[in-house]
Amino acid sequence: MPFPGCLLATTLRKPMKRQIRSLQVSFFTLSVTYLVYVPRIPQLKDRLGVSVSTLGEIFMIVGLMGLITSKLVAHVIALITSKRAILCGLPTALMGSILIALSHRIVFFICGLILLSFTAFLLNTAVNTQANNFRESTGSSQLNNLSAISNIGSLFAMVIGSIFLKIFTSTQYIIGLQLIAVTTFLAVNRDLIAEDAATGKGEKGKSKLPWWNRDHDIRQFWIIVLALFSSTTAEFSVSDWGAILSRDNYAIKAPLYLVPFIVFQSGIVLSRFLTTRLSKVKGEISFVRSAAITASIIWGISIQCAAHISHTNQYLTLLLICVGFFAAGCGVGPVWPTMLNSAMKSHYPTPAVLSRLFAFVSLAFVFGPGVIGWLSKLTPLPNALMIPVTALFIVGLLARKGLEHLEG
Repeated sequence: MPFPGCLLATTLRKPMKRQIRSLQVSFFTLSVTYLVYVPRIPQLKDRLGVSVSTLGEIFMIVGLMGLITSKLVAHVIALITSKRAILCGLPTALMGSILIALSHRIVFFICGLILLSFTAFLLNTAVNTQANNFRESTGSSQLNNLSAISNIGSLFAMVIGSIFLKIFTSTQYIIGLQLIAVTTFLAVNRDLIAEDAATGKGEKGKSKLPWWNRDHDIRQFWIIVLALFSSTTAEFSVSDWGAILSRDNYAIKAPLYLVPFIVFQSGIVLSRFLTTRLSKVKGEISFVRSAAITASIIWGISIQCAAHISHTNQYLTLLLICVGFFAAGCGVGPVWPTMLNSAMKSHYPTPAVLSRLFAFVSLAFVFGPGVIGWLSKLTPLPNALMIPVTALFIVGLLARKGLEHLEG
């Protein structure tokens, strides 16, 4: 059944406000849902008795699930709609968090991460499909602001994790926060758009997304995949290794070792809220390109400089790390919403584009944490983190081709 393009134009102002609010809460809660265990990674690592390299291998196993389950996610959303898919994913999120929280063996920890990874992939596709529904029905893209709100959710998870680090055990914290997140998703789900937007334009839009042909949209799709893969490598390398880097390599004690991640997320939030305004001055292509390249340089310098002074002054080290991680956040921030907006302007069906895009981008969960874990056997972790620094630089090089849809 075609999605009625004038749906919100014929409804009252109040229902539209409810839909916007529901989208905002959904994007916020999405980040809390799949980052619920991140503040406790150092404690979970110690409990399981694993090395940094083993932890990296575990993250690789989990990351592969994104590609394996990509078609399943696309079929689920096509069959039951994105609104119902969110409801179906919530029990899985809770079960995954329980397994992680209670695990004393690696096998249960991996099973919990796999369940949570699948749920994150499903929910991410579903809430972005909802954002596209809103754009199709109103002609207004809210993706920059919604992406910023998603990172506020990440900040919330980390700040709460820092505050309650010595009050609640890892088990109590992870299960408790996930219960709150699931309940919040349930509360706002009723106001999401019930039917997903009909996507694609003309006859081409009715076809499946081909793997390759000479069409400009397909070539640009793969450039966007590579750009988002690189950006996600940078972002989730910070999520997985930021706290461990601060604690184990720079001798920063709890709860201060969480500060670099919080500062990184703050940079993402700020840049995403400002992207629309600043892009009007330089244009989105120039803005994203310059932000990514400049940030990668500052980030790399700060990591290496901090490694050389960490044994002399803990607070100066922390300040230096924060400068680099904040710059990295500002560079990463504009990439996801702008690239996703560009991808959804393709003539091919948006659900097909999103599901395949998220599937390949999910490999960044494998590449970043896994390669960093392997390199940590050969070189100190600050040197291994030059991988995400380089990935962010690559994003800047790809910006011009990836964002062509947004500026002609």
